[in-house]
Amino acid sequence: MSKNKVILCYPLLNRTKAERSYHWFPFSVLPLAQSLTDNGYEPVIIDGRVTNNPADELRKHVNEALFAGISAMSGHQISDGLAMGGVIRDANPDIPIIWGGWHATILPEETVSHPLVDIAVAGRGEDSVVEIADAIASGKDLSGIAGLASERHGSTRFTGYRRPMEIRDDARRYEDYISIESYINPDTMALGYFTGHGCVFKCGFCSRHFVTNKYSPYPVDKVIDDLKYFTDKYGFKRVHFHDDNLFLNRERVLEIANGMVSSGIELSWWANVRADVLPRFSRDELNLLVRSGMHTLFIGTESASQELLDIMTKGIRHDDIFETNDVMKDYNVILQLSYMFGVPGDDINKMRLTVEQVKKLKRDNENIKVQTCFYQPYPGTSLYDKALEWGYPRLEGMEKWGRIEPQSILGKIPWLSEKEMALYKKEFNSFFK
Repeated sequence: MSKNKVILCYPLLNRTKAERSYHWFPFSVLPLAQSLTDNGYEPVIIDGRVTNNPADELRKHVNEALFAGISAMSGHQISDGLAMGGVIRDANPDIPIIWGGWHATILPEETVSHPLVDIAVAGRGEDSVVEIADAIASGKDLSGIAGLASERHGSTRFTGYRRPMEIRDDARRYEDYISIESYINPDTMALGYFTGHGCVFKCGFCSRHFVTNKYSPYPVDKVIDDLKYFTDKYGFKRVHFHDDNLFLNRERVLEIANGMVSSGIELSWWANVRADVLPRFSRDELNLLVRSGMHTLFIGTESASQELLDIMTKGIRHDDIFETNDVMKDYNVILQLSYMFGVPGDDINKMRLTVEQVKKLKRDNENIKVQTCFYQPYPGTSLYDKALEWGYPRLEGMEKWGRIEPQSILGKIPWLSEKEMALYKKEFNSFFK
C-alpha cells in the first residue's frame, strides 16, 4: 500500500507554561493541509500547544508518513521544533524531515545545515508541499522544485525563491484538521481571523516584507460569511483580526464594518492600525466602526523619539499618536500602544521621552493601555545589519536562534555601559512595571 499521509508539526511558541494557556489556530500549517487534501494526501496536524503528548502522536504516525514537516519562527519555536525532529528521527531514521515557516524562509541554507533538517522550504508552501509529496511518493529527485534548500555530499543547494503566489486558505476548512474547541478560551471566546495577508510597509525590525510588500485581501463577502459561520456554530464573542494592518484600505474596513452591522453579527473586535490613520476617518465613519463592535486597536507607536522612529523606518511622526488620541478619546475604544526599547541608538534620554509621552496620553484618555517590548535583531530585517554594527551579537545555527530571549525580556543593550544600563533598567521598571 502506498503511503499518502503527511505529518505537519506546529511546535510550542513559548517555553513557559503560563504563556500556553490559550492559543490561536496553527495558521502556518492549515493552508498546507488543505492543499495536500485537495491533491489526494492525508495531512495530520500535530500542534505542540494543544496535543496532550506530541511525542506519542509523532511515533503513532511517523512510520505511515511520506515525510514530516515542521513550521517554525525564530525563537523558542525552533527549539521545540528540534525536539520534535529528534523524536521523529529516533522513531524512523529514514523519513525526510522538512522545515518551513519564517525562519526557514529567511535562512534556508543555514536551516538545512542542521542534522535534523533534510529540506528547508522558503516562502509559502501550498504548492511546494504537494510537489514534495509527489516527488517522494514517486521516488523522484526534489532538485527541480523551486524554493527548496538541501544538502548533498557536503554542499548546500538552494533552488531560489518561488514567485509570490495567490494565497489559498479557507478558514471554514480548519475544522477538518483541528478541533476548534481546543482553541477556544472560555474567558474571552475570541476567534483569531485573517481578512487578508501581507504588509506594504517596511518597518526595519519586521521581516514581514522579506518576500513581498503586497497585501492580499479576501473578498468582504467571504469575511462576513466566515464571521457569521464561526459565531453561529461555535459561539465566538470576539474576533481578533490578525491582518498586519486591517485599515490599509479605508473603504474596505468600512465595508466590513457595515457588513457586520447589517448581518447582525454581534462580535467585539480587535485590529492593528497605524498611528497616523484614524484621524482620516470622519465622525460618522468612526461611529460605524464602533457600532460594528470595534473594541481594541493595537498601535505600534514604538517610540516618542523621531530619531528612533526614522531608524526603524516606521514612516510616522512622533506626534501622530496625539492626533489619534484626540480623535479617539471620546469613544469607549481601547488604544493598546506598543513601545519598543533597545533599538539601535536608544538611550535613557530617548526612553524618558517615551515615558513623558505615555504620561500625557494617559492623562487625556483613560482607555490608553501600554505594552512594552524589547528589540531583537531578527534575520531578514533591514535593521539586522545596523544592530550588529551597534554591538548586538551575530547568531548562527538553529540552536542559537532557538535560545534568543522573547521580546518581553529587557536584556543588555550593547552600547550602554553597565552604569548606564543599570539606570536605564531602574527608570524603565519604576514606570512601566
